[in-house]
This record gives sequence, C-alpha cells and structure tokens, in this order.
Amino acid sequence: MIDSPTAVAPSRFFPELGWSRVQRLGLLLATWSLPALAALAYYYLNEVVAGRPLAWRYAIVSTLPWWYTWALLTPPLLWLGRRFPIGRQSPARLVLLVYVPAMVILLAVHAAASLLVFRMTGIHDTMNAGLYEVHFTSRMHVNAIAFWTVVGAQHAYRYYHELQEKARQTAQLELMLTKANLRALKMQLNPHFLFNTLNSVSSLVRQNNNSAAVNMLG
Repeated sequence: MIDSPTAVAPSRFFPELGWSRVQRLGLLLATWSLPALAALAYYYLNEVVAGRPLAWRYAIVSTLPWWYTWALLTPPLLWLGRRFPIGRQSPARLVLLVYVPAMVILLAVHAAASLLVFRMTGIHDTMNAGLYEVHFTSRMHVNAIAFWTVVGAQHAYRYYHELQEKARQTAQLELMLTKANLRALKMQLNPHFLFNTLNSVSSLVRQNNNSAAVNMLG
C-alpha cells in the first residue's frame, strides 16, 4: 500500500504567503514564459543560421503553446505532490505507482492539447492517431524533464520549509530553556535566601572560620 499522505508534514507545498490568486497566476505564467521565449529564440536563431525564411506562425505555435500548456498542467501536478508527497518511506514504490502513471497521463493530455492547437491554427488540416503519436513522441523527453522539474522543485521547497520550521522550533525551545534557567536563578536570589546566606556567612566570620565563609559564597 502507498503511505498515507496525511502522515507527512507540512500539509501544503508552496505556502501562499498571503499572495492573491492573480499574483500566483502571474508567477506561474512568468515561470513558464522563460522556457517558452527561450524555445522561440532558439527556433529563430536556428532559421537565421540556416538561411531559411522564418515562418512566424509555425514558430509561435510550435513553441509558446507548448510551454504554456505546462502552466495549465502545473496546478494539478502540484496537487498530486501535496496529496502524495515523496517521503523517506517507500519512495520508489510511490514514484512507480503514482508519479510515473501521472506523468504518462499528463504527457498524453499535453500531446492532445498540442495537436488541437496545431489543428485550430491551420498548421494541421486534420487530426488523427498518426499525428497524435507524433505530438506525443516528438518532445516526450522534454515533457518528462518538465514534469520532474516541477515535482523536484515542489519537494525541494517542502524540505527547505521543513528545515526552517525545525530551526524555528529549536530556537523556541532554547528560548524557553533560557527563560526557565532565569526563573530558577531568580528563585535562588530572592531576599529570604540572600538573608539566610549572609547571616550564615557573618556567623562564620565571627567564628574566624573564613575558609568556610568563602566556600559558602563561592
């Protein structure tokens, strides 16, 4: 059986930190814009170097929607990470039973979306199983890397958050221990205790027992 996800803390990855939905959406789009624009720039430079005329429609359709589809797939992938966090117990089984099937499903959805975009923009004049297979396999390795990058980033943030939380709890315990020691010291330094101590020291001094008096003070 797969480990219960409720046994792993924290219960959420990527805490919202008070961000609005618009801010989170903006961050998501900005993040996936980086590889999208990089892919478009690569295509442009490749055509320029090869001396071929640039087909802007194909350049845009084959790059930007590819990566922005991952922006749409990221929220369910983050939900999967929250629901089934990879911990120290049976990580290989969790990966094989949950994450690998999820990757195949998301890659299949991504290929279907890509094929639909190509058909809607007129680059493909039809939709069939052969074209779907091309869209699924042509960049399968890139999509797999994108999938595991999201999973890895989410879990890295989770582990960082756990370490920060443990450090905060340790600091709180040290502060509580310090306060407890101060309270104990104050109890020892109350006036009644000091009076009895000074009275005993003065009595020893009157008896010329100076060594005992020094030992009591120190």
